[in-house]
Amino acid sequence: KYWDSHWCSLNPNITMKDIKNNPDLLWSWEWMSLNPNLTSSLLKQNLDKDWDVTWLSRNPNITIQFIKEHINWHWAWYTISKNPNITINDIKNNIHLPWQWNHILENPNLTLKDIKNTYEKRCDINFYRLGNNEFLYNNVVFKKEHSQYKKYINKLLINKINICYPIIKDVLMFI
Repeated sequence: KYWDSHWCSLNPNITMKDIKNNPDLLWSWEWMSLNPNLTSSLLKQNLDKDWDVTWLSRNPNITIQFIKEHINWHWAWYTISKNPNITINDIKNNIHLPWQWNHILENPNLTLKDIKNTYEKRCDINFYRLGNNEFLYNNVVFKKEHSQYKKYINKLLINKINICYPIIKDVLMFI
């Protein structure tokens, strides 16, 4: 019977132990890059494999420490910026890295306080990215008691308006 090594490598039921115990199987290291069971230790043990760095960038187990140890890889910073394993502290402590500020707004770890503190001086963010952050969208921006602002905020989100923090601050002060 034929097994598709791509899909097997991506399968979340395949553990790193399975991979280690079956090195003779034809694993797709490229597709393994997205496997949610992938660990930094397995990556370190197999640096010679054909990893897909763009897919690794969105793997929920990738750490800022691993990224920094392999900074010469061609990371997809737009994806790392919104990776759920990356925190606002990772970003603040590594401000010199090429973060994609618009995509940080999609990071599920971002809070309203983070937006107020981090984005105050930035005028290059797209407010509509807040709509991609499910927590902020559902629990902050569109809370029932803030419905009077929903129409205005929705207009910003729908039109993908590029606005400065002072405008966001005016909207957020009511939230």
